[in-house]
Amino acid sequence: MQNILGEALATYNTDKIKWCREYMADMRSIVLKKFDAISAHVLEYIENQTKYTPEELKEIKNNTSTRKTDSNIRPEFFLVNTSSDLKLGIYGNIAGKAQLHKFVEFGGIACKTPRQYGN
Repeated sequence: MQNILGEALATYNTDKIKWCREYMADMRSIVLKKFDAISAHVLEYIENQTKYTPEELKEIKNNTSTRKTDSNIRPEFFLVNTSSDLKLGIYGNIAGKAQLHKFVEFGGIACKTPRQYGN
């Protein structure tokens, strides 16, 4: 799409420039709607992401070198999924302790990430 827009800009084809910009705006809108729907679903069923599996609980109980945690809840989760038209990753930190965060801005979107991931 950017190549088509670039050619249209180079040849001063205003109709094609307008079409390209409208098409890209429509595609961004679709991606945003998909992101919103996926995020809403993950957050609605957050307890499914934060529960340890029975195998993980057994491993935690047998491992004496693990740090103190609530034995039923994961302190964080990271989901990555890919479909034919979209790749999405979601990081969730639900630990009870306070963490230092770094402010990150990209593409008009701003967020805070845990310091260890924000560098």
